[in-house]
Amino acid sequence: MKIPVSVPQRRGRTPAPAILLALLFSLVASVCATPLAFGGARAPSAVALTGVQAIAAGDSHTVALMKDGTVKAWGMNTNGQIGDGTNIDRLTPVTVPGLTGVVAVSANGHHTVALLSDGTVRTWGWNAFGQLGDGTTTDRNYPVSPVGLTGVRTVANDDGHTIALMSDGSVKAWGWNAYGQLGDGTTTDRLTPVTVPGLNNPGDISVGHAHTELVQPDKTVVAWGNNYDGRLGDGTIIHRHEPVKVLGLTRVRYVASHRAHSLAVRNDGTVRSWGWNFYGQLGDGTTTDRHTPVLVPGLKDVRNVATGVAHSLALQQGGRVKTWGWNLFGQLGDGTTTDHLIPVTVTGLSRVRAVEAGDNHSVVLMSDGTVRTWGSNESGQLGDGTTTDRYRPVKVIQSS
Repeated sequence: MKIPVSVPQRRGRTPAPAILLALLFSLVASVCATPLAFGGARAPSAVALTGVQAIAAGDSHTVALMKDGTVKAWGMNTNGQIGDGTNIDRLTPVTVPGLTGVVAVSANGHHTVALLSDGTVRTWGWNAFGQLGDGTTTDRNYPVSPVGLTGVRTVANDDGHTIALMSDGSVKAWGWNAYGQLGDGTTTDRLTPVTVPGLNNPGDISVGHAHTELVQPDKTVVAWGNNYDGRLGDGTIIHRHEPVKVLGLTRVRYVASHRAHSLAVRNDGTVRSWGWNFYGQLGDGTTTDRHTPVLVPGLKDVRNVATGVAHSLALQQGGRVKTWGWNLFGQLGDGTTTDHLIPVTVTGLSRVRAVEAGDNHSVVLMSDGTVRTWGSNESGQLGDGTTTDRYRPVKVIQSS
């Protein structure tokens, strides 16, 4: 058996091999932590996207309206919904070429809509049902104009259909109509805009999956189309081909619907919800579908709201954000993947100006013109240059 030999060390001095190891370790740490010397350069850090005026979120892509009237987009591009002339997913924002003078954007679903300052509209992306309004069912990976559409003041869209509020107070609709979501009394798809009868000078508009909602001049809400899970809020599950009133809802200033549930902000800053509730996305502490609006408890001073497939966001006065519902991808932004049946606070956010939601990701516009995102990121829809899901907010960065 080999017997270990103890070698005594001198007091007050470090052996030469130890000194060399220490120096080597220090050199490596210095190189990793500081800019490279001797003509080298530090790897450039990510720069936040700035100058954003408004945001919109599709199923798995995100859109930013810039202060100069141009549009940037990122994320899934399978159907050309980014609008850059390709079908390549983008992990950071790219500019939609040839598009200027834009004043509003909408991106629900797999197509994108832009309203220009002259009252005309541009659309691009998925077009299987004619939702681009150009008279075809051909997908477009660059902006096109809906046929004969001028004098538009507001636009909104979902996967299969698009709605426009006109400056003369009328409403136009086009695209998929299997559930009567165009509101023209039929179930016939429309490849170009048609007038929705019986409506005059509505206020806010929201488009969900195969249904539509409008705030009336008297601050009540009407809805039509698909009514599975009670998403029309009229106390039934009967599909409607023409507008019906959402029951018990008054003094409404803002509505939001992405898929099968809806939120309404009243003038007093409280929120009502209705429709599908399997994941607690209605925020009433249950998983029970609601066929008429119910109060979201604990919410006050709410400025606006947004809905994803099964999660919800509320922006409060002071720029605070609350979320609730499904959280498998971290779309609630609370650092977990735990569903929440009542609103929770997204920590680390302040001075938020607007909130939006895609299918399973969330987007907020900050007061300084930057954007934060979190949740699902399989197509790069968070815009942080990766495809990694994020459970807390991250900055959208500039393209390199």
